[in-house]
Amino acid sequence: MGRGAAPAGHWGLSSWLSSMGFPLFLLGGSLLLFGTQITRVLLYPLLFLYLMMPMPSVVFDEITNPIKVWSTEVALAILSPFYSILQTSQVTFIMPSGYELHVGVECSGFKVTVALLTFILFFFTLVDLPLWKKLILPIALFPIAILSNGIRIALIAIFGHHFGPEAGKIAHEGFELTLPVLGAVNIPTTGALEILIPFVALFLIARWLGWRR
Repeated sequence: MGRGAAPAGHWGLSSWLSSMGFPLFLLGGSLLLFGTQITRVLLYPLLFLYLMMPMPSVVFDEITNPIKVWSTEVALAILSPFYSILQTSQVTFIMPSGYELHVGVECSGFKVTVALLTFILFFFTLVDLPLWKKLILPIALFPIAILSNGIRIALIAIFGHHFGPEAGKIAHEGFELTLPVLGAVNIPTTGALEILIPFVALFLIARWLGWRR
């Protein structure tokens, strides 16, 4: 089944289907070579590989679209008390200066959320907590990630409003710095907050749940 998924994916031009077969191939190989006892131990890391796979575009769009809308609503809730904002669509708004901000797929925060979810599932193997406490972490991740992404969007809008589109671009993409030996390096700005805020929040939640190591 695992070997059949790869050619089927290439024939159907689906990288997702091709990727699906790799963990299945390893799982079958483990069963054949080592038996059920060792395969049961390897099951979690083998299933963990599915987090590395590209999602089907239909599923990706269905997930990212509501995340974009929710993140935009958080940003507007932050900005509205201080600025008169014209919202032209669910994911587009204009600041009083005329600076327009459209929340695209790359600004949805979904990729960061998946990366943090991957870290949490790895973190499960390190912490000695009851299962119900461990499950609180991935449940808490999604609202925290949406909140942090909304803060990032609000900061980009503030920079673009006060200092112009170029400042908004730097707030969104970071800036390039040339360093000895390393050469040109991209320095993140608000993008760093998108990772830092959820990471710190999840760490504090884990400590509150009783993790001490």
